[in-house]
Amino acid sequence: MDLFGKTLPPVLPDSFTGTVFLQPTAIAWTDGYLEFLRRKPDDSFANGSVLVYRGTFNMHALAAARHMYRGMWMLRERKAQQAVEEFAAADHDCPDLNRTTNEQSYATALLQLHRPAEAKVHFQKLLELSKNHAPFREAYETAVQALKKL
Repeated sequence: MDLFGKTLPPVLPDSFTGTVFLQPTAIAWTDGYLEFLRRKPDDSFANGSVLVYRGTFNMHALAAARHMYRGMWMLRERKAQQAVEEFAAADHDCPDLNRTTNEQSYATALLQLHRPAEAKVHFQKLLELSKNHAPFREAYETAVQALKKL
């Protein structure tokens, strides 16, 4: 199954007023959902596997994660310049769980555009983020190898 689908995922707004339906397992994709899971849902159904929230929500972290996924989609489609723009949009509010992926993908897109000095900055950030975290060992090794080549 294709993680990113055949079409570009839509941009998310920085805030949203209305009803949000959320599966608690969504936290596996991004910790941007923590804002929801930290509060009591307004309702739930399917034995608690779907939570319902009503109100106005800060969506900055989720919007940033979506920009990252859009950037990854752009990379797959060989649109490096647009990918760089998406990774840059994700950079400030990127959720912690997604930060290493954003840095690695950002650096990769910059290399595709023949911008090694800028790529080096993002590989160095990746190195710093991943150096003491066992789950990010592969990202750490990727950053080390890329920096040796730059």
